[in-house]
Amino acid sequence: MMPHLANTLRHSRFALAMLTLAIAADSPAQGATLDLSPATQPVATTQPERFASKASGVAFDPPAGLVQLPKSGAVENVAHFRDDKNFRELIVTRLSSREPLHWTTPDDPKTKDVNENDKGIIRSQVLQLSGRPLSGTVVREDVIKSGRDGNTQVAMLAARFNQGPRPFLKQRAIVRAHDQLFYLFDYTTARTENVPKDEVDPSEKAAVDAFRKIIDTVEVDPDAVTRNSRDAEERLFRTRALLVNVTEKNIAPLLIPEQCYLFFKDGKPIGYSFITEEFGMRDGQNGLVVSIRSFSRSNTDNGATETRSATENFCMLDRSFETWINVVLVQDDAKKGAGPQRDTMREFGVMSHEQKRIFDQVDGSADINDDKNPPVRIVDNYKLNVTTLTKNSTSPQVERLLPPFYAPNALSHVLP
Repeated sequence: MMPHLANTLRHSRFALAMLTLAIAADSPAQGATLDLSPATQPVATTQPERFASKASGVAFDPPAGLVQLPKSGAVENVAHFRDDKNFRELIVTRLSSREPLHWTTPDDPKTKDVNENDKGIIRSQVLQLSGRPLSGTVVREDVIKSGRDGNTQVAMLAARFNQGPRPFLKQRAIVRAHDQLFYLFDYTTARTENVPKDEVDPSEKAAVDAFRKIIDTVEVDPDAVTRNSRDAEERLFRTRALLVNVTEKNIAPLLIPEQCYLFFKDGKPIGYSFITEEFGMRDGQNGLVVSIRSFSRSNTDNGATETRSATENFCMLDRSFETWINVVLVQDDAKKGAGPQRDTMREFGVMSHEQKRIFDQVDGSADINDDKNPPVRIVDNYKLNVTTLTKNSTSPQVERLLPPFYAPNALSHVLP
């Protein structure tokens, strides 16, 4: 364990008291991946209605029978639909570029060692479909006018490929909003096995017709991304202005020394949460300390389940250092002569800040005392480390760089 994390544990008497309840028998955790093969049904809802995303600037009608999966955190991911039973999948992503992109790019005879044709968006997508890991055979490559207005430029691609012994068809539509913004519609379906070459595969024909219907319903808002980016920048400036005013003088009136909340279920109390907010010292640093202790008991047909948790959040007001400790103990009543069943989860988090000088030819500044030094600018790096331990496993440590407007847990708790 890292030294500063160990120091945090020693200074946190509140969390150490809860740690005495923990039963630790750590062992490596196992992971699994999913692909196009049938998988456990995700927690999702059927999407029979029109899909519309104002943030991404696109709307369309998904095919019937597909289930919409939860959206991942990546900005480029727009929507994901899946039908495991019939091996169908629709993935919509956004492709943006600072430089204008074109369907095709002519080859420059002056650069014999460089093939500029590969830089065109159609060619690059064809190479992606035909190259590894898909290794597909491209059977369609043309540009049409489609969309709900009938005037949207769309590049239509299709490739046949195999995944193990099963044949598939991947259709890809590249919908143009403008030269710097495109939307990629990927529709993957299973093909019928052992169809003679001189006959039409009925499942493939149905997939082509279904995909064309999807593309005919597409609407794009070319200004949505720019508008949302501008709004995000304004939010960033307002957040920066707020963080500048985070001082002990401004935060002190917001603190509530002690709070207690009751949890109710069906009109009956089943637990409580006790919260304290104060200024304190951790690892020799002054800052804000928010401690939370909770207890709940729920009764079921199989017995009662008790959940106890203890959390302590600490941060310096200049946001240069943050720690938190979270301990959760879940205990079930005895079952068929066995003793009480206990599960424990412990989470330790540390955030640290450092400034670095990076080379920047455009916005950097040179040393006025030494003109031989390259131009540099100073950037703030906020690094987060989180370790999670359970009774039977230890999760891999999470290390992540945070955005400059990140608000620590303790500070977020007291802000309105």
